Amino acid sequence: MNKGRILINRNICDNAKECGGIEVCSEIAKALFWDEKNQQIAYDAELCIDCEKCVDECPVGAILYAKTEEKYRQIENEIKFDEEKLKKLQVERYGASPIEECISIDELDNWLKEQDEISILLLELFNDDSINCLLHSIKVADIQAVVQGNSKYTKVQLNSVEDIKNPIIKELPSLLIYKNNVLLGKIDGYYDESGKDEFFNKIKEIVK
Repeated sequence: MNKGRILINRNICDNAKECGGIEVCSEIAKALFWDEKNQQIAYDAELCIDCEKCVDECPVGAILYAKTEEKYRQIENEIKFDEEKLKKLQVERYGASPIEECISIDELDNWLKEQDEISILLLELFNDDSINCLLHSIKVADIQAVVQGNSKYTKVQLNSVEDIKNPIIKELPSLLIYKNNVLLGKIDGYYDESGKDEFFNKIKEIVK
């Protein structure tokens, strides 16, 4: 096996178009690339030079390298049968690609008018450039547990921060928090698992 030893563990890959592995490979071999037709990260073994730079660029370890044919088959089988990791990751998360259907900014005003029965509304504003890896992102269920009571979490897709004027958004993703359809506050920027406590404390301050 001379080349073509890269594997992608799609159980933990968030399949982001802005993949760091694609970025570094585009400067070297163009073996790892975004497949526009199938809307996913793709790999051409014939172009690969086995530099492993894409492996180093993946923060969650979804891009893997096998030095031998035997190791390649071993990793391939581990990916195929790793159902437990897939179940844990495929839940809605703050700052990650949406799993459930999201709404556009153009639909937001009408959507808000239809939410009379929901006490707390949590709106995550995002665009494709603000999406982060699933493995490092905070579970939406954990965020809802912080506010308690009758709450609803929805992702709202924007093209840029200029798409929404009130409140002024400085950074995406951002979280808007409404109570009885009144905006209580917002939190700008991405928070991962390491910053979860700070993020949750900010939410508590807003809803108290």
